[in-house]
Amino acid sequence: MPRDSLAQYHQMMLGTLKEATDRGYVNEWCSRQAYIALGNFMTCAAMLGIDTCPMEGFVPDKYDEILGLPKRGLKAVVACAAGYRAADDKYSRLKKVRLPLDEIVIRV
Repeated sequence: MPRDSLAQYHQMMLGTLKEATDRGYVNEWCSRQAYIALGNFMTCAAMLGIDTCPMEGFVPDKYDEILGLPKRGLKAVVACAAGYRAADDKYSRLKKVRLPLDEIVIRV
């Protein structure tokens, strides 16, 4: 896609970031954007046969320090493990336990 064709989108994104900054919620907005990217990553990984597991409950400051994120103006929001399951993983072949759809989906 030609870079020039994205100029209007670029300006819209700059405006969104400025508004989020001016109103004091830029970090929250950016975190939500990371979760959108996380969902896309997990979907693409699944299509390639790669297992993923998103994780919270980690210590973001330690991740930031280890990965050198502050010097790049970044910070950890979520972590996601990715990889191939072991061929000898006996649990991977067990029947999955799932609730009935009508118990977990609310139709509006």
